[in-house]
Amino acid sequence: MCTEEKVGISKQIFLSIIAFFLCASISFGRYSGGSGEPNTPYRISDANDMNEIGTYTEDWNAHFVLVNDINMSDYTGTEFSIIGTGSSSSFTGVFDGNGHSIANFSYTSTGRNYIGIFGWLAGEGQIKNLGVVDCNINAGDGDYIGGLLGRNFGEGHVYNCFTTGRVSGDQSVGGLVGKNGARVSNCYSMAEVSGTQYVGGLIGHNFSFVMRCYSTGHVTGSLNTGGLIGRTSGGVIYNSYWDVLTSGQIDSDGGRGRGTGQLKSSSNYLGWGAEGVWRLDEWNDYARLIWEDTPGEDIVDPGANELYGGGAGTEDQPYLIYTPEQFNNIGLFWEDWDKHFKLMADVDLSVLGIGTYNIIGVDFDLPFVGTFDGNGHSVTGFYYTEGKYLLGLWGVIYSDDSVIKNITLINSQIISPGAEWIGSLAGYLVRGKLINCHIRNGSISGQANIGGLVGVNSSGYIIASSAECDVSGPLPSISGYKDRYGGLVGENNSYIYQSHSSGSVYGNKSVGGLVGFMYHGEVIDCYSTANVTLGEESCVGGLIGLIFDANIQNCYSTGFVDGGPGSSVGGLIGSAMSSTVENSFWDVNSSDLNNSARGSGKTTEQMQTMSTFTDVGWDFVDEDDNGFEDIWRMCIDGQDYPKLNCEFSKGDFACPDGVDFFDLKVFTDQWLQEGAYSADIAPEPEGDGLVNLLDFAILGKKWFEGVE
Repeated sequence: MCTEEKVGISKQIFLSIIAFFLCASISFGRYSGGSGEPNTPYRISDANDMNEIGTYTEDWNAHFVLVNDINMSDYTGTEFSIIGTGSSSSFTGVFDGNGHSIANFSYTSTGRNYIGIFGWLAGEGQIKNLGVVDCNINAGDGDYIGGLLGRNFGEGHVYNCFTTGRVSGDQSVGGLVGKNGARVSNCYSMAEVSGTQYVGGLIGHNFSFVMRCYSTGHVTGSLNTGGLIGRTSGGVIYNSYWDVLTSGQIDSDGGRGRGTGQLKSSSNYLGWGAEGVWRLDEWNDYARLIWEDTPGEDIVDPGANELYGGGAGTEDQPYLIYTPEQFNNIGLFWEDWDKHFKLMADVDLSVLGIGTYNIIGVDFDLPFVGTFDGNGHSVTGFYYTEGKYLLGLWGVIYSDDSVIKNITLINSQIISPGAEWIGSLAGYLVRGKLINCHIRNGSISGQANIGGLVGVNSSGYIIASSAECDVSGPLPSISGYKDRYGGLVGENNSYIYQSHSSGSVYGNKSVGGLVGFMYHGEVIDCYSTANVTLGEESCVGGLIGLIFDANIQNCYSTGFVDGGPGSSVGGLIGSAMSSTVENSFWDVNSSDLNNSARGSGKTTEQMQTMSTFTDVGWDFVDEDDNGFEDIWRMCIDGQDYPKLNCEFSKGDFACPDGVDFFDLKVFTDQWLQEGAYSADIAPEPEGDGLVNLLDFAILGKKWFEGVE
């Protein structure tokens, strides 16, 4: 080989070596190793690595892991490069603190928003297992300021994190997160927080789900300021607290206030052991994350045998509920919300005290999907004044297999101005069935989507149920969304059968004695006697305020209807579009209305005459021309309106009202018959498919109760 060729080859080798080391130096110079992939995340070992994340925007969708505790004191003013700066330049990757902390983070600015170590988290981004120690953030007139994160958006999730130090700004200022629109769980803040509006010890302005968190830092602000949350405009705060003494705040728009001693007691943290992330040095310290390796014992929740009164949570062996405490435990353990429960005794929730009831199924992402058999028992004394969304004994029910049945709620009261999706039994029935569920002497006051039994029925079934409840929306002078109020259901887009309502309903728009607003679905064999009042806008009816593309059959209403200054006022239906209303009536005398968007008006005398209804096909007891289901009952004309047969006492099979020899005749005619017979009433509440001595025992009991 000639010398010239050798020189050329040597030059190529030399250049290749130089290029390799240049590339290597660039690659290895970014952070302290790793490739940014889930299994080989970029390694962050010092303050410079941390700052570099903010400069390499192309890496904001990558994975990072903190491998050391780091000190950020060398970065002052605005020197630190915030990670994620806005909606179009957000952090969507994963940052795993790996049980390490970032100390002495400092940032001082004016006129800049989205301040924190992270400015904006979005997509499916995560920040986890990270501590921020002794931060000092002074954002002046900046908004969306947090000790860890300025804004959490989309599907972002912050969990197993904490902050201490000082955080100040103008609006949406929080010790951990400034504005939360995604999920925050298993976090705490001890940071001192100050701002003007939407200022909270943990979160300034919340729009989403917060679970098992607390805050203790001192909080100051002018408007919408709270110990844990400054303002909640959406979402749910679940099993979370703030220290009313150290925060200087007795109020919060979410969470529950506790004294310092309570927050250092293990009794406050029932349900916090579910994910194995918390530890408590009881009476000496607040709960801490296990990865902090502080003194104390890991928080471990009691087993099901201690939480409930027996059973295994299966269909054949449901968890048994005997006491108010056992009933209340269901709401603390979302891991059991797919299980089966059975109530074994009447329970009085008032013994729990105000501000202690735990709603079952708190969010659309964390709903109740199990079953609950009330077993013919009652729950009394349900009183609730917290929260902004999804309020009721149950918050969200969301499964085709979910069934809540055979339960009566007595003397319930929900008072929550500004709250939406409220029902005495359930705030939102997405899917599932409510069968033989009743409200007696209930009262609800809130903002919108309110029903005596259910706030919204989206795709569920309500069967043989009732609500005797006073439902009230805000006065016209109150701002905000004001729509959909019903004596039974605020908004119904599905099915309601053989159910009824009484009491009173007041609202500003779409107000009905049975249902406020209805889109699709059907209501069949139902009635309402509730008095209905419209605030100032439109659509009020004795049965339903507004229906669209819906089907109404064999229904009636008798309540007084006051349309006030509003429009679309009807004795039965306020306004109807593309809907069918068949064989349905309203009382023109008691309603004081001669008009309705659909239905037929009748006098009180006509409404208390059985032939008015049987002539159009209603199926009554003691007549067979219209069917054999015996849906309706009216023993004597001129005394009362029709009632649903399912309302009458077990054993009262036939007219006249009351258990007597006529019912005994029905019983003997059905003796030893198998199938769906009216005399099959034992074991209560549903029978066993056979008319026998068990049924005779119930008949005798009801007979002697009537004699007494």
